[in-house]
Amino acid sequence: TVQETDAAQAQRTAEQELSLAAEKEQTLIADLSGLQEQMPAREEAYQVHARELNDARENLATIDQRLASLGERVKAISTQIEELKGRDTRLEAELAGMRRPDAEALQMAIDRHAMAQRKVDEARQKAGEAQQRVPAADEARNIAQQQIQSANQELAQTEAKLTALTALQASVQAQGKIGPWLESKGLKESKRLWQELKVESGWEAALESVLRERLAAVTAKSVQETLALANDAPPSRLAILLTEEITPAHTSAPADFTPLLSRVQSAGAARLTSVLQEWLDNIYIASSLEDALHRREKLPAGGAFVTQQGHLVSRVGVQLYAADSEQAGMLARAQEMESLEKQLRAQQLMQSELKSELDQCVANYQAAHQAAEQARENAEHAVQESHGFEVERMQLTQAEEQYSQRAAQIQGELSELRQQMEQVSQTQEQSAAELLESEESKQGLQEALQVAQEKLERSTEERDRLRESLRAAEMAAQEAAFATRSLQQRIADLQRDQSTARTQIMEIQDKHDAA
Repeated sequence: TVQETDAAQAQRTAEQELSLAAEKEQTLIADLSGLQEQMPAREEAYQVHARELNDARENLATIDQRLASLGERVKAISTQIEELKGRDTRLEAELAGMRRPDAEALQMAIDRHAMAQRKVDEARQKAGEAQQRVPAADEARNIAQQQIQSANQELAQTEAKLTALTALQASVQAQGKIGPWLESKGLKESKRLWQELKVESGWEAALESVLRERLAAVTAKSVQETLALANDAPPSRLAILLTEEITPAHTSAPADFTPLLSRVQSAGAARLTSVLQEWLDNIYIASSLEDALHRREKLPAGGAFVTQQGHLVSRVGVQLYAADSEQAGMLARAQEMESLEKQLRAQQLMQSELKSELDQCVANYQAAHQAAEQARENAEHAVQESHGFEVERMQLTQAEEQYSQRAAQIQGELSELRQQMEQVSQTQEQSAAELLESEESKQGLQEALQVAQEKLERSTEERDRLRESLRAAEMAAQEAAFATRSLQQRIADLQRDQSTARTQIMEIQDKHDAA
């Protein structure tokens, strides 16, 4: 039918338009895809150029900061150089104005102090030696004092003992009636026998036992004097020595018998020897009473043994000795008095020597004390003199040290300053070079910044143009897609219309056929 024909024609027309629209859509899609593929590169180029611009700006800002820093540094270095130059000038002026101490005066002070110190050492040594001699001298003085005190005590004891014995002996001689009788006969001063005897120590009692009153015998000048004395009999017993020459008696005794006469060491005058030989004849010594008793049978007729205790032993009897008279012990006292007199003379001599020694010790002590005191004063004076020289030496030495230290300090500071100035000058030159270099770098960075800005601008323009093209392509693609969809919908509508028409035609035919 005409409607079908029109519908078919319209469908063919729509399909042709759809084909054209689909081709156009594909072309636009391909163009869009190409533009979309270019977009990342454009964006990356933009980002690169933007980063380059930022880097250029940062570099430029950095170089500006560096230029400012270098400028401040150059200014500070210039100020520092001026300060160093001023300090150098002041130190040079101070060094030139310093006065060095006199080295010769210092050496003289050192020599004087050394000499004074030697004097101090010598004075101290002498003082020490002198002081050491004081205790020794004092000790010697004390010892001498002790010795003379002891000697004085011994001398006093000896004198007292001798005085007592002398008084006792004199008293014994004067006792009884015999004393006035002897004085009347002019015999008071006559020496007694005991006064002229010296007996071996220990045998005094034996001799007294044998001689008895004969020990106090006085000496008659002749027989006539003896008869005259006998005519006027003394009031008590009295022994008289007859000193005329007589013939010695003969006795016979064993050879081992020792006569008592051998124990009498001194008989005074020679005339007494014959008297003692007569009186002591046939008297022998025994070591003890037992010895005498055992040997008594060997005694000659009329002989006897005597012991140290004074006991007499004869052939037929024993006489035990005891001090039975006022004159007992006179011989022993006389012996002791003689010994004491010798001891007294020796002690007096020793006392005199000790007194001289004490006087010398006292003089030595006083001299040592005075010498020690003088040596101490000399040492103190030497110390004071040395101290004065030491103060002078220390002052000059201190001045020399201060000068040397300060001069060395200034020299060191000047050397350090010049090194600093050299270093600062080098730093100044280096900073100036860096400043020039930084200025040149700034110029290059400014040019680089300009180039980066231009590149970024071009990238921005290209990116914007690409974005516009991309939006236009997207819109065209969307419109093409819409047109295609519209044509497809139109074809679908035509096809539906044709289907509806055929259905209506078939229904009409069916109705027609049915009719």
